[in-house]
Amino acid sequence: MPHETRRRKLYEKLQRWRRWGALNEEATIQGLVMPVLKVAGYDTLDPEQVYPQPRDAQGKRPDLMLYKTSPVDGGVEWCVIEAKELSETQDELILGILVNHS
Repeated sequence: MPHETRRRKLYEKLQRWRRWGALNEEATIQGLVMPVLKVAGYDTLDPEQVYPQPRDAQGKRPDLMLYKTSPVDGGVEWCVIEAKELSETQDELILGILVNHS
């Protein structure tokens, strides 16, 4: 499926979910964050790329960690993802990521 088609479908979901108003943190991860990561080229089922509930350098547990190199080999963290309930502000951020990553 072309990138623009995936982006449009995700945008339509965002609009529907925002009206619904019931997307909690876990649902946001499953329904929004993971699809965005897939569109960006990540294998969200591969913990060497997207690792759930890691301990970061400060000992905190963010929702997801993205790595430059595999955590199996000592991994270099480069992006921490902490999800919250879906909000209108997140819509614009995520759509910006999708547009700029094409």
